[in-house]
Amino acid sequence: MRPQSPDATPAAPAHRVVIDLDRVIGVLGRFALALVVAGTLVSVIRLTSDVVTDAADLGARFELHTDQSLPTWFSSVALFASVPLLAIMASAAPSTADRRRWAVLAALVLVFSMDEVATFHEYAAAVVDVQIFGFSGGYNWLAVGIPFAVAVVAAYTPFVLRLDPWLRARLVAVAATYFGGAVGVEALNAHTASTIGDDTYRYVLGTAVEESLELVGALLLLHTTMGHLHRWGAAVLVHFHAGSATG
Repeated sequence: MRPQSPDATPAAPAHRVVIDLDRVIGVLGRFALALVVAGTLVSVIRLTSDVVTDAADLGARFELHTDQSLPTWFSSVALFASVPLLAIMASAAPSTADRRRWAVLAALVLVFSMDEVATFHEYAAAVVDVQIFGFSGGYNWLAVGIPFAVAVVAAYTPFVLRLDPWLRARLVAVAATYFGGAVGVEALNAHTASTIGDDTYRYVLGTAVEESLELVGALLLLHTTMGHLHRWGAAVLVHFHAGSATG
């Protein structure tokens, strides 16, 4: 047996992590529900009280319609968690075309994740000077967002129809839930804001429904990607390589 050099670095012990996807999604789902309930209560309390608050108070950290809040942060993280899993699915796809489609989907989800906190859609609202469905202002982005959502669904429909029934049904549910909240309910809520105002119970309820659908869609996507990799029996082995760096 060849003696080991005294300068050789001993092999690190293998560490196995087993993820129970149902338990993970269950915990995240309960946390998301708590955030939605807390955010809705904050909005209702503000409607029914004369207390004047600003962005610096604790309640603002839970509001559903603001971008610098815990619900928004959680939605962004939940979406981002699916990105590496979609990338793994892309690398393991059987054909170049399928690899490209999964990779593009991973990139789109990454953009959606960043948009939750970076609010790219609000910049679109600033440059799109149109009225749609009778409202304008901060909701102008829907003039771009609705066609974009339709285009994404149309482009991916043939691909999704070729998938196995388990994966197809769940991806359809993800798209319907997430876009239903982010675009559909958002459009209805925009109409509410422009007609009766955003300091009404109807607007608060609409915001709660919108954010709930987005959170459910994000968690459903995470459950779907983890479940698909589980059905493959996938195990991800990660090596940390320091390149040519020396001590």
